[in-house]
Amino acid sequence: MKFVTTFVLVLVLSLSAAAGDPPDPRAAALEAYESGNYVEAMKLFNPLAEKGDAMAMFVVGVMYSSGQGVEDDPEKAAEWFKKSAKKGDPMAQFNLGLLYSNGKGVKLDYEKALRWFKKAAKQGDPRAQFCVGLAYDFAQGVDQDHKKAAEWYLQAAEQGDSNAQINLGTLYANGQGVEQDYVEAYKWYKIAELQEPLKAAEAKNALIEVLSPEQYLEGERRAEEWIEACME
Repeated sequence: MKFVTTFVLVLVLSLSAAAGDPPDPRAAALEAYESGNYVEAMKLFNPLAEKGDAMAMFVVGVMYSSGQGVEDDPEKAAEWFKKSAKKGDPMAQFNLGLLYSNGKGVKLDYEKALRWFKKAAKQGDPRAQFCVGLAYDFAQGVDQDHKKAAEWYLQAAEQGDSNAQINLGTLYANGQGVEQDYVEAYKWYKIAELQEPLKAAEAKNALIEVLSPEQYLEGERRAEEWIEACME
């Protein structure tokens, strides 16, 4: 799995101080980060992280992992992600899981990766839910269990994770962990195609060859129904 750090700014925009409130040092740090002034952002976030601010710890980890305002340092990134993760930050937990699954900044350890992915997944992070499903699907740090893989993929797929949607479709197509259902497989491939047109279309088009006209229409109906429900 390719290592990707994730910093979702929308989750921390609420840090901006409301009118009349005393200045929030995190808001100034965030403003520097958003403007691309990473050296200043690190200068502001680092003391906050040293004081135990979980969000600041996470951001400092992101900056070390990406070389933003500092030299790229996977080991320091792992240290900060771990500190933030232990305080319950789901984004830090997810990124720490990625580090362990790639052996970047830490020793490769699929069991520890899964442990951190599960912590983030239980807080509703769809990327982490996908990674937990992946671990069960391909026996990474845990015994292979396609049923559990399908359960975790479904949670992520329902939140719009296209990779989970494709993998869930494949489990339905192959009857692994779930009852074989070509229509349900087609549905998830069709939904995933909105975000992954090439990868999902390849799987979907291969499946069309074994679908009856009735199954094809039902798959289209299910996909459209799911998409419309998401838009409400």
